[in-house]
Order: sequence, then structure tokens, then C-alpha cells
Amino acid sequence: MKTAAVDRRVLGTAAIVLLAAVLLLGACAPVPAPPVDEEAVPRDWAPEKTSQEGELYRAAGVNIVVLRGDYYEMGRQYGDLLAQELGDFYTAAWGSFTEEQKTQAQGFVHEVSTGYGARQRDVLRGMADGSGLTLTQVLVLDQNISTSFLNFGCSFVAAWGDYTTDGALVIGRNFDWFKDLNDLFSPYLTVTVYNPQSGGRAAATVNYAGMVNGLTGMNDAGLFIEMNNGTNSMGNQFFVKNRTSYLNDMLGFLWDAGSMEAMGKFVETVRPMSPVIINVADGDGAVSYENAPLEVRTRGPNSPGLLVATNHYMLPGWGVLNRPSATHSLERYHNLLKLAEAEKGGIDAAVMKRVLDTPLSAGGATELRSDSDPGNPDVTLYQVVVVPAEGKIWVRTPNYPDCPNDRWVLVDLGRLFAEEGGPGA
Repeated sequence: MKTAAVDRRVLGTAAIVLLAAVLLLGACAPVPAPPVDEEAVPRDWAPEKTSQEGELYRAAGVNIVVLRGDYYEMGRQYGDLLAQELGDFYTAAWGSFTEEQKTQAQGFVHEVSTGYGARQRDVLRGMADGSGLTLTQVLVLDQNISTSFLNFGCSFVAAWGDYTTDGALVIGRNFDWFKDLNDLFSPYLTVTVYNPQSGGRAAATVNYAGMVNGLTGMNDAGLFIEMNNGTNSMGNQFFVKNRTSYLNDMLGFLWDAGSMEAMGKFVETVRPMSPVIINVADGDGAVSYENAPLEVRTRGPNSPGLLVATNHYMLPGWGVLNRPSATHSLERYHNLLKLAEAEKGGIDAAVMKRVLDTPLSAGGATELRSDSDPGNPDVTLYQVVVVPAEGKIWVRTPNYPDCPNDRWVLVDLGRLFAEEGGPGA
């Protein structure tokens, strides 16, 4: 278990930084063998650990938590399967806080946790019981990004129709956050697969250990959702209290939505605490919701078959398109447009990986630590490529030194969503 001190001055007074356990998201794909630029694990479907109907797969540094049952049972399985990681995670993080930061953390967690829905609270109660942590400690783990989500970056690109090889939609997504957090969070990247047996759709999230939200996720209807920070358009000061955690609301959307229309209505109904951008896609198309605390506006494709979003609201009616950004939001936006146009007609998962492989310094959107701008607080912590129609997600951590930068990890959700799991499911 690696631990390190974090300089929290860059996070602002409301931010909480939590340390997590060494994980790199992985996958399950049977034959044929994966391409040389990716790993598909575990290949033999042998779980490292089981708990009731839950399973933990771990191979080559990869953790996949597969949960089955009602919501409390799934939480208890999660807590039991990752008890050591969650305990170490909390101890290292909480011990690094100043007393003032602990007070701020407790206040924020109380503010947000009073708005949890019954299903997520059941998951969190089960996680506490399974891990031996208190419910308050688990709530702190769950909110480790939302307490400072005003500051993360991110890029999103979706291509379909004339832009892809077969017309099917392909997604690329970067999660950008503070450079100082890269070595702390990158080892903890986790895929959590929920197979609820008491109502709700199967859904999977790409998150850090202990997080029960939908920052990046997809369900068994092939609906994908992810969040980008939108405060470049309105500033960090535009913050409304007495709201639910939008990140947690997004997991509820995945459990409930069976169509793009339903997902869109959920997104447009809920108001965030601060400006965000919610990007939604299925196998046939994508939509970007520029979602401010008091209003949401829907933005369609940049051109038929292509949608790009970074951290600026791009609809002209907002009147804030040229607000400067230290994280190069507009530059990343235009770079992705250019790269997608250059690959028009040939985009598939492999090409989308190549698009995301292109660093900002070479006309792309990925922020590498090796050539990062000293004035830019962010680097890319993780990347995701998705083909919703196939139920497949690829993930990698491009700036984590213990994971080869040229290796992607494939997660075959089509198999993990199967009720029984394992080979032949």
C-alpha cells in the first residue's frame, strides 16, 4: 500500500482529497487473444475472492467488483470484497487532513448525504457493514470527488454514422484532475458492476474505491453517461446548496433509464450544485446537456455523427464561450474536432484509442505529466473508450508510472451483466 502526503492548498477550502488502494480497472474477455496494445483480464474467470453472490476478480493489478442481490446485499458484498482497501483508503486519507479540513469534510458530507435515495443508502449501509467502517466513514469515501468536483477537467468525444467504420457509436472520454492526485488516485481505479435483483437495471461504473456514483458509467440498455466540469463558463462561485449530489443521481439514472429519451428527462429534471456538462450516448447517437444550477440547455452534434464536449458551455446563448481556462478547455475541444474530422469514416475502438493517445502538446486532448504546462493544474488521470452497442469499455491510466502507458484494459460488460456471471454466461 503506497501512501503519500497531498498538498491540499490547490483544492480550495471546500475540496477533499482522499487516498485509495492500488487498482487498475480491468476486464473479462474470452478468446480471441486481445490486441498487443491492450490487456483483457481475468481470462480464466477465476475470482480471487467471493462474498455471497459477489465476486472480486484481480489480475495484473486489475480489480473488477461484480455484485448481485438487493441493494444492501450488493453493498455488503462490495465492503467485504474490498474491506482491506477501503480501510486503508480511509485511514490514510483522513489522517492526512488538517483539523479544519476534517470539519469541512464532515459538513459537506452531511449536506450531501441527507439527499441520498434509498437504494444508494442501502448500498452504503451494506458497504459499511461488510468493511467494518462506520457509515460516516463510508460516506466520506463516497464523496471523495464530489467535494472538489468544481475543479476537475475532462474531455468527451462521440462518433457515429459517417464517422465510424460501421455506423455504430464509439466514445472517447478523459478524466482530468489535479497533478498532485495522479499517483494517489490512479492505483485505485475500479469497475463496479451492479446486478440488482430487487428492481433496477444492471449498471457499471468507472470510479475510485468506495465511490457509489455515476461519474462514468453504462447500463445494460447500452446507455452511457459521464460528467464534465462546467465552471469555466460560470465560475466556481456559482454554487447552490441544499441539492442532492448530482454524481450520485447519475447512478440512479443508470439504474432506471431504458432509453435516451428517459435518460434525457432525468438529466433535465435534476439541478446540480454548480455548472456541469452531462454527456449521454447510446449505440446510435449522443447529446450534451449544459446543466447550470438554474437552467439546462441541450446541445446536439457538432455535425451529423460527431459530438465533442470539454469544459465550456458551447451554445452561444450563454454568452461565455471565450472565458479563459488554465486547463486548455477550448484548445482540447478544437483539437478533438480536428482529430475526429481527420479520421472520418474510419473511427472504431482502436482509432478512438489513438485519438485519446494524442497529447495536448501534439494537437490532442490528453494532458501528460511528462510535458504538462506548469500553469495547468491538471493531468489526465484515466481514459475510457466505449462501444455501447457491444457493451465493451476500455480503460487506461496514462500518467501512472506503475502501469505501461501503451496498455488498455478491456471490460466486457456484456458478460458481467449476465445474471450468473462467469464462463458461458
